[in-house]
Amino acid sequence: MTSSALGPNATAAQVGSTIAALIVLTVSACSNPPKPPPPTQTRMPSQSVSTAAGPTASASASQGQTTPTVSVEWQTYRNQTFGFSFEYPVAYDLPENKTQCGLWEEADGDGVVVHWGSRSALNAFPSQGESPAELISARIDQAASDVEIMAFSADGVPGLRATFRFGGLARFGEIYAFEHQGYDYVAAFTAGAMCEPRGLSLLEPAAFDHAVQSLSFQP
Repeated sequence: MTSSALGPNATAAQVGSTIAALIVLTVSACSNPPKPPPPTQTRMPSQSVSTAAGPTASASASQGQTTPTVSVEWQTYRNQTFGFSFEYPVAYDLPENKTQCGLWEEADGDGVVVHWGSRSALNAFPSQGESPAELISARIDQAASDVEIMAFSADGVPGLRATFRFGGLARFGEIYAFEHQGYDYVAAFTAGAMCEPRGLSLLEPAAFDHAVQSLSFQP
C-alpha cells in the first residue's frame, strides 16, 4: 500500500483525493483476504485385527483352515469269528484310562458285543432275516423323539443310521445297522457319563462315529 505525504499547505481537494484513495485501498484489502496455508495431513498407523487365536482370520482363510484339528492315534480291533474290524483311540487302552474307557468283549447268545469307551458298543450275531430298519426299530425306545433314519454305508456295505433324543435335549443316541454275509451288525451309542481319557481331547461321540466309519467287513 502506498501513502502520500500532505504538507501543511495542501488544498482541500488534495486532502479529499488522498482520503478517497485510502478508502479504496482498504476496501480492496478486506475483500481479498490472504489464503490460509493448507492443513497438514497426519497418517494414522494401520491396524491388523485378528478374530481367531493364532494366525489372523485372513491367513486362516487363505490356508483353508477354520478350526484346529485334534490329533488322535488309532488302533484296530479285529474279530475273525464274525469278520469285522474297526478303529478306536489308543488312549482308551492306556493303563490310566482302561478301567473307564478300555475295549472289552462279551458273548451274547450266538453273537458278541464289543464295548469301548463308556457308551459305545457293537453287537454282531448270525442274521435272523431282519432288515437294518427292523434292527434299528427294535432298539429305539418308543419314548424317543426327533428320530431320523438315513442311508449309510461302511466298507461298501449298505446300511442305515438312526439318530434320536430321549429324556431331554442333553440325551441323544445313534444306531447303525448292517447285514453282511449272513451276519447282522448293530453299533450303538447313547449319551450319558462318557469316557474322558487323559491326554485326549476327542469326545466319545466323535470317537464312536470314527469307529463306525472305519468299519471293515471281511469276506
